[in-house]
Amino acid sequence: MHEELEAKRKAKKAEKAKRKLEHEKRMAEARERKRQKREATEAKRAKMEDEQKVQKEARQSCEAFAHFDIKLFSQQIQKKLDPKKQKITNISYDFSKKGFVIKFKEPKHVEMVTKGATMKKPTTTKFSLSTYVLPAPLESHCVFFLAPTALNHPNKAAADKWLSDQGASALPELDKLQLWFDSALSTFATCGKIINVFRERGFMIVHFSDSACVDKFNKKYADKSFNGVPFVFLRTGTPTKRHRNLCDKEFPRPQKKGKK
Repeated sequence: MHEELEAKRKAKKAEKAKRKLEHEKRMAEARERKRQKREATEAKRAKMEDEQKVQKEARQSCEAFAHFDIKLFSQQIQKKLDPKKQKITNISYDFSKKGFVIKFKEPKHVEMVTKGATMKKPTTTKFSLSTYVLPAPLESHCVFFLAPTALNHPNKAAADKWLSDQGASALPELDKLQLWFDSALSTFATCGKIINVFRERGFMIVHFSDSACVDKFNKKYADKSFNGVPFVFLRTGTPTKRHRNLCDKEFPRPQKKGKK
């Protein structure tokens, strides 16, 4: 009787071990299928991104950028309509109206510059303005990295220190950014001719004249820093929304404090 019970116990144990091995085998096969599927998806995405880059660069090669400085234009309006700065209190650009809103101190000043003006017969004024035209940035000619001024930059303290050393801590944010642009133009010129340096989606983009300059940049600066600030999320090309999301996921933006 005892031997019979022992035999049943061993048989039950063996069956349990067999089921466990079969389960582990199925799990391993499932993990392998999942890995293969993930790798296939990643390969498909990489291929799609490469194709999109080619298409994107083809579009970019047909584009140019003409700079228009709204602030400079408003200064020209001030100079033309109120050279002594005694009549106009403020000039602002209204995108909905596609023009400037000019605020005068008194109604008589408005009458002076718009007397008898109608849509059919408006008062016209000529301005002398110049602009610069640049080719659009090409994927193979650009590098980008998280702007040192970005709030979610992990080394923002080092960026702030550099600005402090330049005596620029109290400057407006756009003026601070311009200092970084100017520094990039001089620093990275060792890699070749630079067409433009600008910010987009929170990244600083350096647009070189050709892809050879990009190769030189990557070899020279990949593991280095810019004015004491390590490069973060350094990539070749121009940033997309996906790049922005990936960067924010890796380096979350500070949460805005709610009103109490």
